[in-house]
Amino acid sequence: MVETRLPNNSQRTVIVGRTGTGKTIAGMWHLSKKNFATFPWIVWDTKRDTELKELWQLPAVKRLTFSDMPGKSGLYYIQPLPHEMEDQACEDFLWKIHKRGKIGLYFDEGYALDKYSKALAALYTQGRSLHIPMITLSQRPSHLNLFTFTEMEFLQVFDLNYLGDRKRIAEYSRIDPRYSLREYHSLWYDVKANSVVEFSPVPAPDLVLESFEAQLRLIKRAI
Repeated sequence: MVETRLPNNSQRTVIVGRTGTGKTIAGMWHLSKKNFATFPWIVWDTKRDTELKELWQLPAVKRLTFSDMPGKSGLYYIQPLPHEMEDQACEDFLWKIHKRGKIGLYFDEGYALDKYSKALAALYTQGRSLHIPMITLSQRPSHLNLFTFTEMEFLQVFDLNYLGDRKRIAEYSRIDPRYSLREYHSLWYDVKANSVVEFSPVPAPDLVLESFEAQLRLIKRAI
């Protein structure tokens, strides 16, 4: 029996599913497992989901702009408007991350950025050696850059209505496009093991938020 693995603090995860399937909470749950005390993470909050808004209210979480860079630890977020993701300032920001390395990136909608950015493609293809782990969410996997999938190490799939999205997933995994899932359940594909298992729903949003709070309190005490 193949052991079910979860991502460590250096690996890439892609999470896809239509709106309302549990994708956002699953992404937050994975993020809550990262070690912010030794590694900074930046969340690209382009959709302004309610669950993420609650996370930003925690005192230890810091907001960035394209002119900022994170410290050597902690949780950060950036909230670019759609037109700002086409600006050179956004591209320069990503190249600075590429140059520095050792920064985790979380994208609440991968397609919102990768249609504009050459730097993002470089982060996907070269980020492993630069120690840049990534968590990428999307409602429409058929629109994502192919490097999102070729460079991933784990894939979590919630329900998808569009057959084209299901076929896109099947191109890069062993997941049958005819799959059927119970509410808030998902399929977990481990690329290295080439295995697929069904995941039960992740913990409720308030419990995930508590996990963030507990870890961020430890960071504050250590400073």
